[in-house]
Amino acid sequence: VFNIILSVGFTLGPLPTPAEYGAYYPFGIGTIATCNFQGFLLQVGSGSFAYSAMLMVYYLCVVRWNISETTISRRIEPILHAFPISFHLGTAIAALSTGHFNPSSGVCWMGVYPPGCNIEGGGTECQRGTPYDRLFGFGFVFVPQAVYSVLI
Repeated sequence: VFNIILSVGFTLGPLPTPAEYGAYYPFGIGTIATCNFQGFLLQVGSGSFAYSAMLMVYYLCVVRWNISETTISRRIEPILHAFPISFHLGTAIAALSTGHFNPSSGVCWMGVYPPGCNIEGGGTECQRGTPYDRLFGFGFVFVPQAVYSVLI
């Protein structure tokens, strides 16, 4: 399911970008709502990487440690599902509720608007997002993916 969500988000490409941002993103035909939708899909869909890591943990439990199927289904599997769902859905809701989904690198994800408003001394105040959106994106996706890669 997470792979499908992520694929839909990327398939939309730059189209959900608000048309009013045309000077920066010429292919955008969307609105703030469509941009938020794509950002939400991409953030939730990034849980597909977590599920791959959880699948590796499952295999480790079965093959290496020979844990019974009953123990796995009662004790381990709920945790293996809870983490990716709660973390990635939670971070997507947090980013959506705080206006962090904006056009960024060709798709709508964590960024600021107008572009460049987070540059010190630029003189432009950010209308959406915060100057720290790249840090949020780093913490919400790239750090967890590094952890998943170590697990795998």
